[in-house]
Amino acid sequence: MARFLVGGDFHLGRSSSIPAFARGEVAGRDLTARGAWYRFVDLAVRERPDAVLLTGDLVDRDFGALAALPPLREGFRRLREAGIPTVVIAGNHDPNILRAYARQYPDDAVFLGRSEPGFATHRLPNGWTVVGWSYPASPDESARVPWSTFPKSLGGRSIGMLHGTLGGGDRYAPFTLTELRDHPTDLWCLGHIHKPYWNPAPAVLYPGAPQALDPGETGPHGAVRMTWKDGGWTHEPVLLSTVRYENTTLTVTESDTIALAVIDQLARLAEEDSVPYWVVRAQVVGEQPAHAAPFDSTPLATSAYAAEFTGVALGAPVDWVATARSLGRDGICAQLYLLATGTHTDQPDLIRPEVRELYQTLTHLRFDAASRKGDSKALNDIYRDPEALRALLADACRGWVRS
Repeated sequence: MARFLVGGDFHLGRSSSIPAFARGEVAGRDLTARGAWYRFVDLAVRERPDAVLLTGDLVDRDFGALAALPPLREGFRRLREAGIPTVVIAGNHDPNILRAYARQYPDDAVFLGRSEPGFATHRLPNGWTVVGWSYPASPDESARVPWSTFPKSLGGRSIGMLHGTLGGGDRYAPFTLTELRDHPTDLWCLGHIHKPYWNPAPAVLYPGAPQALDPGETGPHGAVRMTWKDGGWTHEPVLLSTVRYENTTLTVTESDTIALAVIDQLARLAEEDSVPYWVVRAQVVGEQPAHAAPFDSTPLATSAYAAEFTGVALGAPVDWVATARSLGRDGICAQLYLLATGTHTDQPDLIRPEVRELYQTLTHLRFDAASRKGDSKALNDIYRDPEALRALLADACRGWVRS
């Protein structure tokens, strides 16, 4: 059996993109590529794989590459002290800086292609051979894979490493599945594409970016455990990103407010992933209720939830951010009342009394049963029955302004 931990496209120096209206909510939180790198190293040190394989773009040239070197050095030091072999190739963002790093700190890791212009090989302590090509320095980042330099024979089990675009179509070292098949290894580990991808036969892996960095990088993100046993691979993604971006459709009906549709969607997403922050973009479809219009034009941000609905129309994009604590039953209930009352906080007399009372109970008392008193007993009883509470929430939201 052989075990490998594969990562790439960290882009040290960058952070996840968060809509402007929610930046106060995430202030001080670790949404950085650096944090994902440290979590990756922690995982490797904890699990002690036979090798760590890094498929390029560890550093983001455009976002302060020099500032990224200290965490890179710290991570390599920890991997080396743990006795974990680390093999690295350069990507289109970091060919110069990784080669300079390799000259300065040659013992930190095995940098394939730091001097050779073509494919280079390295034999791991477990007997496997890694063959890889590092992206060359280029003014426009264009490159072609030098297949003519691929070794004639590797002998034994082997893993290939490339940074480029599977399927071609751009200037970033394009290659095809046929070319990978014609240059056989037991596994190809690739970098450059930030969306995770796994093809079992031939075995081809893009681990994807460990930290989702912008709304185009939807779905779960992290590293990948690859285990070779009994002549085949086990592929196991490991979530590392503290942000998850998603695109979805937000359907509203005459009986809904957009607030309720948002809460329903967040509750469904919460069942899929425990990532700390969600950034979701929805297309609004359906029939927009007339009474929802004032809410739909109001930006709103709270300590546990942030949403911006500016000039919402059917078919228009809607962005919102939610934290993990707003996705549980308690958080959903509290945030629904923030949504229900937020538009008219400057006109408290217009808020239905029962909405205001529930809002105060659920938010200011923070669901602490010990702090609820007297007139909140009925609310406590309702709170113990999720269906009854949801019905009350729905009714309150449908008519939250006095008629």
